[in-house]
Amino acid sequence: MITIRLFEYDAQIALDEGEVRRETLTVTFPNTAVLYLRTYKKTPDKMKYVIVTPGGTVQYDVPIMKVQSYSLDDIFNKRLLFLIPFYIFSHEKSFPEYNSNGQKLEELKAEYQVILERLDELEQQEVIGAFDKRTIIDLSGDVIREIAQKYENVQKGRKRSGGPLFCADRSGA
Repeated sequence: MITIRLFEYDAQIALDEGEVRRETLTVTFPNTAVLYLRTYKKTPDKMKYVIVTPGGTVQYDVPIMKVQSYSLDDIFNKRLLFLIPFYIFSHEKSFPEYNSNGQKLEELKAEYQVILERLDELEQQEVIGAFDKRTIIDLSGDVIREIAQKYENVQKGRKRSGGPLFCADRSGA
């Protein structure tokens, strides 16, 4: 179960960064969140840790981030750029339509062109570096390629040379 694994990671981080002074161990658990790439109606908004100790009970929530609930504006305005490679998951249910409707596929490609332009702007403003931008673009292409495997026209819509995303020629990008 993910909650158990997550607690194990958090506990290890707390122990690794813990401090012992005069027979007192002080550990600080990290602020943790979970990122769900796919969500369903029953996907909760949070997990909860309840830690029962001889000195009392501690409980706190672990928020669940859902990729589908973040718009492109949210991602860029809040500087959640690590979500860009997973943004395609918000389109996953529409892949059959994109595969059979060229106009819809062009709209998707145009949306990814906007992403590239916004990344270019952030690079020009020195908010991100060229390496970060390239990493986001490459990871996005990897994710698109993997989750769109069954959709031939969506795969063809990806530019096979010049860039991994749905985009025009971006030589040097």
